[in-house]
Amino acid sequence: MAQSPQPSLERTQNVQVKLPPNLNISGTDACVEWRFWFSLFEDYLSVTNNMDAPDSIKLSLLRNMMGPDALRIVLTLPLSDEKFKIYHEVIAAITKHVNPRTNVVFERFKFREYKQKEGQPFDIFLTECRQLIKTCNYKEEDEMMLDHIVCSICDKNTQEALLRLDDLTLDKVIRFCQTKEHASHQVSQMNNASTSSVCAISKNSRLKIKSQPTPKTEKFKCRRCQNVHGPRECPAFGKVCKKCGLKNHFAVSCMVKTNKRIKEVQQRVSSSDSECSFSCEEVSSKYKNKNVWFEYITIENLSVKCKLDTGADVSIMPIELFNKINEKQNLKLLKTNIKLESFQGNKVQPIGMINLSCKFKDRQCFENFVVVNCKSMLLGLPGCVSLNLIQRIDSVTSNNNSSEKQRFIQQNIDVFKGTGKVPGTFDIVTRNIETQICHPSPRIPNKLLNSLKLEFQMHQHLPHMIRIKK
Repeated sequence: MAQSPQPSLERTQNVQVKLPPNLNISGTDACVEWRFWFSLFEDYLSVTNNMDAPDSIKLSLLRNMMGPDALRIVLTLPLSDEKFKIYHEVIAAITKHVNPRTNVVFERFKFREYKQKEGQPFDIFLTECRQLIKTCNYKEEDEMMLDHIVCSICDKNTQEALLRLDDLTLDKVIRFCQTKEHASHQVSQMNNASTSSVCAISKNSRLKIKSQPTPKTEKFKCRRCQNVHGPRECPAFGKVCKKCGLKNHFAVSCMVKTNKRIKEVQQRVSSSDSECSFSCEEVSSKYKNKNVWFEYITIENLSVKCKLDTGADVSIMPIELFNKINEKQNLKLLKTNIKLESFQGNKVQPIGMINLSCKFKDRQCFENFVVVNCKSMLLGLPGCVSLNLIQRIDSVTSNNNSSEKQRFIQQNIDVFKGTGKVPGTFDIVTRNIETQICHPSPRIPNKLLNSLKLEFQMHQHLPHMIRIKK
């Protein structure tokens, strides 16, 4: 049986009492949530004259109003059956349950990182700061709140004015910020309500009324720097764009379009995704590379200059070329799930895929072309193999000078047989010496000895040159 929704208001002695919302003590801010909810629950008990009621009645109201999710957690608390019947014991157990979830270091980090947002009223910002600082356990909360407001306020003019004041206190800072914000709204309303006009009256002329536009003092999102600031406060003024080289705007706001040319395509198949993914790399040079292979391929009776790229798994066709081929034919592009990505990471959306007849010399095949918005015609590896433009070579055999070598061996076959010897006898003259002499190899080549000796003779009179006699 479905439960009826809990009413939001209860009438007690002709007084409408707003019921507390359901309690959530399973989140990261359980301590703050419990403290806020319990204060609402005690207000409800006070208004309904149940503060001095028996524990059974207060516990029934507590279990009923906290909601089923929080009640499941409360029933699992380590309390005996007797203590579950005592109101103060249950409240103390819930408080102990949520307090370990409060991390003082993390709460202080959240407090320091909280900044006033653009357009956020100061009173809302102050309320959030007061709520965050309650769980920080600072000994001097007023001093920490004072420093945080001055450092985190959004309006830089107000921040500069606060730094000029002497003997700052928390109350003084709050009053100053509130007054400054109210004055800004009042001035804005006064300027919007009043319109000024200048009447120019001249002889023999009609009365002319010229309306002067009210100067804008509100902040806006600038299209040159993509930031929010007032008039004539753009940080991009005078700066040079790193993308186009022009002044007075950042690269994030540059309107100059980049020329995307698809050069190389590499297929990447993902095991977890059924879609095919290709990466298109872009290589540009101001000098023409003579090693790039181009061939004229006949595609549907039209001669087209194609770049042969064996590293590409698909063939790319520009949309302009497809429209030219399709002038006399009624061809329809097929949908494709291929993803193309350029070398810089820019994604190129394919327009479609088409299967066309290709012919080169005596070879003919049907190739799938991915049609995109580009200018280069690219023939991938499957098309190059089908048209016999490239061949796979598994082994290389060198035959250079092999016939001359074999002819020389056959003409002098007697030299290449046996252990090898020279016919005839020779006399070798030897010296009769007692000890064997072994001369070490010279450090200087014999060809340079005379030049080196002459150089030594020219410098032997210098004091740092000493002649050694052996």
